[in-house]
Amino acid sequence: MAGVLVVVLTFTPIMVSRVPTAHASRARATCHNTTTDAARIQAKINVSAPGDEIVIKGPCLLNATIKLLDNRTYRGDARTGTVLKQANGANLTAMFASASWVNNVNFVSTGEQIQDLTLDGNKTNNTTTTVPSCCVAGTVVSTTSRSGTPPATASGSPPCPRTAPT
Repeated sequence: MAGVLVVVLTFTPIMVSRVPTAHASRARATCHNTTTDAARIQAKINVSAPGDEIVIKGPCLLNATIKLLDNRTYRGDARTGTVLKQANGANLTAMFASASWVNNVNFVSTGEQIQDLTLDGNKTNNTTTTVPSCCVAGTVVSTTSRSGTPPATASGSPPCPRTAPT
């Protein structure tokens, strides 16, 4: 029967309750390949809400560990991966780290997704760190991306030690 609309009315009571406001906005952090990039990215993360996507446009130069908050997606703006490079002499213990790792607490961070980012530990110019090429600490890196290639690469990076950056 084409063009027929059927409406069924029931007299079953329906429970109505407050539904939490959904958060799913996109915050953009645009780097300038300077030592202010880490602070710029962290500021965007700090004002984001669970469910948000932080899009990072690079190249970026990092002189501080980026603290990832739970239940967010961190994505580069290029399908081939936005490059985040550790600044010369920064000697970071980690370039990205979960909030639980940074705060050195005994719970696991959840819901962190990293996509389309290339992390360059710049080992040659960061020789005094205890783990010179460690890039991602205390988080599970997603293994899919929009381009079909691994989203976060950290060539030669061993697992990060449990000790958070000071």
